Amino acid sequence: MKKGLTGAQLKWIAMITMFIDHIGAVIVQGLAFNMGDDSLITPLYWSLRLIGRLSFPIYAFLLVEGFKHTSNVKKYGFNLLLFALISEIPFDLATSNFIINPSYQNIFFTLFLGLVLMSLAKDKPRWLSIIIFGIGALINEYLLLADYGAYGIILIAGIYLLRNYKVTQNIFIFSIGFIQMVQGFSVIFINAYNGKRGKQNKYFFYLFYPIHLLILYFIVKTFIPM
Repeated sequence: MKKGLTGAQLKWIAMITMFIDHIGAVIVQGLAFNMGDDSLITPLYWSLRLIGRLSFPIYAFLLVEGFKHTSNVKKYGFNLLLFALISEIPFDLATSNFIINPSYQNIFFTLFLGLVLMSLAKDKPRWLSIIIFGIGALINEYLLLADYGAYGIILIAGIYLLRNYKVTQNIFIFSIGFIQMVQGFSVIFINAYNGKRGKQNKYFFYLFYPIHLLILYFIVKTFIPM
């Protein structure tokens, strides 16, 4: 067996760190707001959020890998868009306590847009690919208003455009990651990827996102009344 981390193991790392991040963003932040004293909660909040920063670059990297190896890009895009729509109400409830919050969309929209942009940029000259991703970054930041905004698309673009230059790709992820605090350290896990898919149930990873957001929301509503 080839040493390193499989795609499935990377997904588990991304999923667990994302869950930790959302515990901080939803539950711990809710506690701080309810108590009116965050002197003890703030260190816990930031500790959880820092751990959670590791998740998105891993998801972005796996998106690029998925695009490279999928035999059906349209089906891949359909699944991302479907779960973007399914996840929006759980995401809005957990992050804003509203059923619909048009000012902030969930991460699946960013991943879906990233996939569309890679499809448009495929086999195009490098300069044109950069323009395509640049327009996509503006769309995500100012029109779609999805999680991670322009930064999320720029990260996906860099990983995709540098896919054949491993060292440069690592430097890019590490460098740009510090825009989001310690996110650059995610390159440690990404660099351990062994190119193998591993055993996985993709729909479990898709479903975990809306389900865990609903669980966190109901925990807050039940045990941390506002």
